[in-house]
Amino acid sequence: MKQRLAYIDNYRTFLIIIVITGHISGVYGGTGKGTWPYIELVNDFFTKSALATFDAVILGFVLSSFFFVSGYFVPQAMERKGFRRFITDRIIKFSLPVLFYFLILSQINRYLGQTAKGFDGSLTEFVSQSWHNGVYGRIGIMWFVGALLLFSVAYAFYHKLFSKRSWFIPKAFPSNYLIGAFITALSLFIYVSRIWFPLKGFSVSDLPIGSMMLFFLFFMLGARANQGSWLEKLKPKVVNIWFAIVCVLIVFAVGLIVTGNSGYESGTIQGGGTLLSLSFAVWEVVLGVGILMKLLQLFKRKLNYQSRFSEALSQSSFVAYIIHPTIIILVTVALKPVILFPFAKFLLVCAIVLFIVFSLSWLITRIPGVRKFV
Repeated sequence: MKQRLAYIDNYRTFLIIIVITGHISGVYGGTGKGTWPYIELVNDFFTKSALATFDAVILGFVLSSFFFVSGYFVPQAMERKGFRRFITDRIIKFSLPVLFYFLILSQINRYLGQTAKGFDGSLTEFVSQSWHNGVYGRIGIMWFVGALLLFSVAYAFYHKLFSKRSWFIPKAFPSNYLIGAFITALSLFIYVSRIWFPLKGFSVSDLPIGSMMLFFLFFMLGARANQGSWLEKLKPKVVNIWFAIVCVLIVFAVGLIVTGNSGYESGTIQGGGTLLSLSFAVWEVVLGVGILMKLLQLFKRKLNYQSRFSEALSQSSFVAYIIHPTIIILVTVALKPVILFPFAKFLLVCAIVLFIVFSLSWLITRIPGVRKFV
């Protein structure tokens, strides 16, 4: 592995860990409940407030960062493979894991969820009933991989059409003015689009339509950052200005969450042209930009190396992403009888799940042929 890319791989591993813990938080009082089959009833004010803040922060930057990092590696792959081979390789690499999750893992997850609710039949019986009812599986968390495939194909055509243009390779790191203009324009676009496509309640094959432009532009920003060597041009003054704005927004958000005025429970934050939905659109873009720059700068300065352990984590991260819902369901249901302070139980489950997920993922990557797709 090249030294200059070590910190990016470490950052990607960090994002996977945050995603996993974010999904666990929904079980123990956080706002990201999603469709988890088992959720504990939590009334503790501290736990609910702490996890709601945690969820809000990670929702604001984790997925944007994921798409940025994914886009960062695309230009070199495109140059190395060419248009047709690049698209073919991406289709194979991304579609097979999606199909595996849709046909197999999602069935297991749904079955475990139903058994937790009282279903006493076998997995075979459950799958047979599901297929009889026209339910063949769910894409679930793999919407992210499906989006990566769509974005990669879009980039391939973008490269083919415009790679000869003088502006294709950016020459300088964006100014604060351009960063502010980007944040303003994207925030307004997201706000308007969510009038018709709110965060909850509208998706296509689990793709969050109301956020797709946000994710696509961060994917393209990653590609532009690679082409213009932006990560080598990050200036502490610029980074600190935007991170200071992020800190102010987080303090403001904590106040809204603690007082019960965040709008999450009522859904006014999800879209519909409300003031809170506008605030949340700004929140997502500002955190996406500010935290991304700050953490990349930190990882580059402090974590631009890999030990055997961190390299193993990095190599296992994609498999960890695929299998973590199954492990979360198994562990949370198994620990249902354990009585603990909710926040302490959340921390305990995080430690257990992360250990199992990454250990199992590392073993899976040792299987011959698996590394071609992960």
